Amino acid sequence: MDLEPTDDQELFKETTAKFIERTCPLPTVREWAEKEPTGYPPAWWCQGAELGWTSLLVSEVDGGGSVSGHGLVDLTLVAEVMGHWVSPGPLLPTNVVAAALSEFATPAQKERYLPGLLSGEAIATWCLAEPRRSGLPPGVTLEATRQGDEFVLSGQKAPAEAAGDAGFFLVAARSSTARSPSSWLTRTLRASVSSRPRASTSSGASPPCPSIAWSWRRRQCSARTDERRHRSSGSSSWRSHSSAHPWWA
Repeated sequence: MDLEPTDDQELFKETTAKFIERTCPLPTVREWAEKEPTGYPPAWWCQGAELGWTSLLVSEVDGGGSVSGHGLVDLTLVAEVMGHWVSPGPLLPTNVVAAALSEFATPAQKERYLPGLLSGEAIATWCLAEPRRSGLPPGVTLEATRQGDEFVLSGQKAPAEAAGDAGFFLVAARSSTARSPSSWLTRTLRASVSSRPRASTSSGASPPCPSIAWSWRRRQCSARTDERRHRSSGSSSWRSHSSAHPWWA
């Protein structure tokens, strides 16, 4: 693969950089961190989505598309610019979930979940990592146990980026029906999510280098499933919670 940026990619990167420089210089990032519950105004994230930040890993058939035909490469250009300017936003988890939906979800699930992700109006996160585990698929221990026509998810996920802001979650779990970890798509874990910003931005200290700042801006959370139940049909619900979908990727 030729990693030398094309003219279109250079224009895409330049457009993203100008937008971020104009709308959220470092003083604004600090202000948002103090005043905005999500760390940024939702309308600002929607503007980024209009520039293509959330659609690069989604097929054109599903409403997405990339600048070069290599969506992951195009996405790294956005990540580079956001890291340089210490920008907030759920770039990684939203794109991971959007890509998984585009590749594996049913038509009904795509119709329900993708439009909001692509427009920036909805936030999603990927719950893979677990406390004191490797953070890779072999480290998944959260269990999905069939009970009649339901699955019970039991365990803990941490950290889960943007979990406190997400409207739905893609949760990796182990099941006796699959040899490797499978995924469940659920609309709510809000009651069992605790958000812990990793650092305050109120100090007058010099900004950290981009690699540190990128981690600094992420809101890391723990999500406990507390034996939540999923019906094994395609449209189901949490008991005492809003709708959810068990979904295998």
